[in-house]
This record gives sequence, structure tokens and C-alpha cells, in this order.
Amino acid sequence: MDTPQSLAASFFYELPVGRGKPYLNQGGAVDKVVGGWYVSGILSYHSGLPTEVYSSCTGTAGDVLFGGCNTTGAGARVNIVPGVRQTNKSNFNPTTTPFWNPAAFTPAANCAVVVPCAFGNEPRSLATARGFAGKNEDITIGKKTGLIGEKVSFDFRASFFNIFNRHIFNTSSNVFGPPLQSPFIPAGGPGCSGVLACNFGAITSTSNSPRVIQFGFKMTY
Repeated sequence: MDTPQSLAASFFYELPVGRGKPYLNQGGAVDKVVGGWYVSGILSYHSGLPTEVYSSCTGTAGDVLFGGCNTTGAGARVNIVPGVRQTNKSNFNPTTTPFWNPAAFTPAANCAVVVPCAFGNEPRSLATARGFAGKNEDITIGKKTGLIGEKVSFDFRASFFNIFNRHIFNTSSNVFGPPLQSPFIPAGGPGCSGVLACNFGAITSTSNSPRVIQFGFKMTY
């Protein structure tokens, strides 16, 4: 996968408090309350993936020469307009703004109108129109407590997956979505009564899951 930057890091830190530790080095009730606490985590970040834009296949070179755009599964590659910003990622809003900039693309030629007919000049993917970067943090907070002369210990932990509840919009391709010829409609506009925008450039899903909280308990003896 084309991800120029990718970082994954993990950590585990036990608080220096309680019996045998630099601070509050005591046994008994004090250690049972303040000792044994730890925090761990897995952090991952990566660049957004290149995206793809398609127009309707009907009447294009792929349709005429091969009986359909089967190599892409649905649509025809578009033409790129030079010098025009391809996405609205910097000011994207899922209700009012298309992710792709419609002014940066034109549909593949219709062979019934344009002679000689040609395929769209879009490359395999748009490296300059990357989707949103991936960001995720999974954090666990736990406490180990020893009982019965330390022969039995309990480990209670709370894990927070995607702790900051980040929403990463899914923007890989419109190959199975509305083609370039379907004008973008903001949410609440004519023919778009939902809470999210409709048609070309509309993003209606995320590539990650919302925050999940999980509790665990382990007894060792």
C-alpha cells in the first residue's frame, strides 16, 4: 500500500509508587491503594492513501471496445484538469463540501460525440489527492494488587480503543459510488434529505471504528 509515512509505537509504564518503589514505599493498606498502577498503549499514525475518481462508463472507450469497464468494476477513468486542486480536504465538511473538487476532473470522452475516442488520462491512482491520514490511540489503565501474603494477585484493567474517538473518513474511491456526472448535493438540498451530502464527492462512511471501552480482570495464584 502506498503510505509514504507510517509510525507505530507502544509503551508500558508502571507508576513509581507503592512498596519497593521510589515513592510511598510502604506495605499494607497504602500499597493496596496506591501501588501497582500502570498504563500502556499502542499508537499508530500513517499517511492517507491515494484516491481514484471515475465517471460513467456508458459510451466511453472501455464500453465501446471491451463491452464495459470491467477492469475497474464500474466506471471509466476521468481526465485530469492541470493546475487545479483535486480535493477539498483542508476545508472538508461531510454535509456541505465534496471531498473531490469537481472542477479538477472532466468525464472520459463519449465515443458517440468525440472522434477519435480516447480513454481518460487519469493514472492508476491520484497520489496528489490522498485521503485522510490515519490516527489511532489505544490506551490501557490497570492495577495489580497482591493478597494473602502476595500468593494471590488481581489484575484489573480498563482498555480504551480509539480513546479520542477519532473519525477518519473513507475516501479511497468512488468506483462503486456516484460518478463524476452526478452533481454534488449538500445535505438537505433537493433530492438529498439525509444528514450527509449526496452524489459525487460525498463521503458517507468512516474507515475506522468509534471508541470502544473494554474491562478485564485476571486472578493469578
